[in-house]
Amino acid sequence: MVRRVLLTVCLGAFLVINAFAQVLVEDVDSTALRLSDAQIGIAGPSALYLRGVGHHESTYSVVFRMDDDGTWRATTVYDEQADVFPSGTVLDFATLLWLDPERGRFRLDGVFIAGEPYAAEFEIALDGSIREVTGFVRSDWTGVNRRRVTEILGPIAQEIATETDRISPEEVTESLRELERLNDALEREIAELRRENERAVVEIAELLSEIDRLSAEPAPAVPSDDREAAALRDALYDEVVALRSEIAAYGLSIARLERSLDGLRDEAAAYAESLRDDRVSDEPLPRLDAEPSALANLLSEVAAFREMNEQLRREQATIRTRLIAELRSSGYITLVKPELTKTVQTGFFGGASQIGPWRIEGDRLVQPDPGQYFAKFIVPVEQTESTLLYSYEARAVGDGWVGNGLHFMVTDVRARGYGMGNSILVWLTRDPAVHGNDKTYLQLYKSDDDVTMGRVADAMIVDDIADFLRVEVLYEPVTEYVTVAVNGEDKIRYKTWFGITDGVEVSLRALGAAEFRAFTIRAQP
Repeated sequence: MVRRVLLTVCLGAFLVINAFAQVLVEDVDSTALRLSDAQIGIAGPSALYLRGVGHHESTYSVVFRMDDDGTWRATTVYDEQADVFPSGTVLDFATLLWLDPERGRFRLDGVFIAGEPYAAEFEIALDGSIREVTGFVRSDWTGVNRRRVTEILGPIAQEIATETDRISPEEVTESLRELERLNDALEREIAELRRENERAVVEIAELLSEIDRLSAEPAPAVPSDDREAAALRDALYDEVVALRSEIAAYGLSIARLERSLDGLRDEAAAYAESLRDDRVSDEPLPRLDAEPSALANLLSEVAAFREMNEQLRREQATIRTRLIAELRSSGYITLVKPELTKTVQTGFFGGASQIGPWRIEGDRLVQPDPGQYFAKFIVPVEQTESTLLYSYEARAVGDGWVGNGLHFMVTDVRARGYGMGNSILVWLTRDPAVHGNDKTYLQLYKSDDDVTMGRVADAMIVDDIADFLRVEVLYEPVTEYVTVAVNGEDKIRYKTWFGITDGVEVSLRALGAAEFRAFTIRAQP
């Protein structure tokens, strides 16, 4: 048994060395061969498949076939690190159709290479080998696979539509909480203005106290026909009454102020009675000249504080009116945008095509091929938990079914396909076959991997996808809200519940020909 194993290993090593010598261009270093991980298997009636053969830093697989004279020869050596399929190959929509089972003839359709669909016919020989009959040619994939796509995606679309219509109580509660948070912010601003008013009222009260002190001074005995003293009495009485009326109207500690002002009125009445006394005092009047001036100054300050109080009220009303007007007319993004002053990305610098013949022309990123279904241009951008605003202008070129959009917060991309790793997609599309019209629709998708995506929001907009549309996408990772505006008008604000808080890439995407420009990403500093 041990001898048989050793002979098998020696034979395997001999075959490998000969295989590398026959097939590889470079010289084979027998000391650099590693067979510790090699595995051998049957590849047909007269073929062996040896995988996991190490040579220097690379790993290879070797196919051996036996000639008619019984000699084993290496027919193919594969580099296991190399891609099996060409760059840009997508097999997600491939279809296998048996044409003649008795002859072993079948057709492989829906293989996308660089965004184009191809098909080929094959036959399985009696020895198990597969022979290519027609070679790969362009195919009418849309017509062949429309029914299959409908059968696969129809139930999924129905389920998504049902889930979209059935809004959970948690989502409703969270939306109400968001409105409450916005209302709380307004209430805090109003409270601050009220505190400013209260400080002004305290100063007014201090001034009134000084008036009270002045009016409570012992009244000098003067002749009853002293017109200057009578004028001072009337002015004081009138001002006190006016202050009571106006401050009470403001609603600032009404009960306390009324009691205070009632006291001032009583003091003013007593003062007036003393002025009516016909008795003449022999004492000098040291404050007679000073009091009118001091009182006039105090009354002037009271008037100034009243004006300041009223100004604060007007500013409060103006701020509240402006906030409500901005939310109604311009939307949430316009309100938040001034806070996002840090530039994260400008233009398409550092990006590269994943699928499709993308090119940069001046200030535009252009995807010119109308036959592309999954064209993507990737820009590496680190995205953290900060609030981010993605902005760009885009238009579709061509008739019929077209689309363009943005994948953001992208992670875990492993292949080229319908999806884009773990990410969120904002998508503008025109699809007459699905919607029954030529209108433009704004949609929101969640991509779970490179194959699977689900639509979570869909809205028809009046803007035309054939025109350059300014798209702004605001994402708040902490609250998981995404807000989308088109041409300055909020269209969608959606609580995602996806748990996506960071990303390493963004991707501009197109179905058919499209153009992008004015691409920027901004964040909070």
